[in-house]
Amino acid sequence: MKNDPYSSQPDEILAELADAVSPVADKMQGDDSYALFTIGVKYIQDEEHGEGVQTYLNANGFFEIIEEGLYQELLDQVRNGNMELFVSFRNVIRDLEDELEMSPDDEVELDDPSQNYH
Repeated sequence: MKNDPYSSQPDEILAELADAVSPVADKMQGDDSYALFTIGVKYIQDEEHGEGVQTYLNANGFFEIIEEGLYQELLDQVRNGNMELFVSFRNVIRDLEDELEMSPDDEVELDDPSQNYH
C-alpha cells in the first residue's frame, strides 16, 4: 500500500482492504488457474498540498490470466452499459503512454507472459 504524501499513517479502510484480500490471495498461491487483481483508491484533498491519492494494489497470479480476466470483464461491462469503466482504463493507459513517451503503436510484450506476479 502506498502512503499518501500528506500522512505518515496508511489509510484505515485501505489497510482493511489489504487485510481482507490477503487470505484469498494466499489461498490462490500455487494454483495457476487463479489470478487476483484488486485496487483500492482514496482521493485526498489537502489545503496545503493539493490533490492526491493513496492506493492499495494487489495482483497475484500469471500476467496472462490477469489480462484475460481484465479483457473479459471490461468487455462485459461495455456490453452491459458501463462504457465509463472501459473509458477510465483507456484514459489511464493513454496518460501513461504520454508520460513514458510511448506511442500507442509501439509493440510492448512481456518478457514472460506466464510469469507469476505477486
